[in-house]
Amino acid sequence: MSESPSPNRATQRAQLLELLKANSPDWVPIRAVVEIAGFQYGARILELRRLGHRIHNDPGRAFRLVITPVALAEAGQSPQTPCESQPRLFPDDAPLRHMDLG
Repeated sequence: MSESPSPNRATQRAQLLELLKANSPDWVPIRAVVEIAGFQYGARILELRRLGHRIHNDPGRAFRLVITPVALAEAGQSPQTPCESQPRLFPDDAPLRHMDLG
């Protein structure tokens, strides 16, 4: 029989997600995470990851939520496109160059 999460866990998880969203893409210091989720913050992060949220961590220091274009589209927001004036590392429309190896 599966045990459903207590309201406290669900509340902590929701508050933690809101904190991460409010600060994304910046890092949230571990102190702020512990203030919301207590010392079981790892369990709350794991629950959020299992719900499909991409959360990076800097071990012992901070966490951050990575919002992907797919997540933005599901939320009804348009993803930011890179500025066209900035050079891109791998432009898709770059012409192919012939290399003479002989």
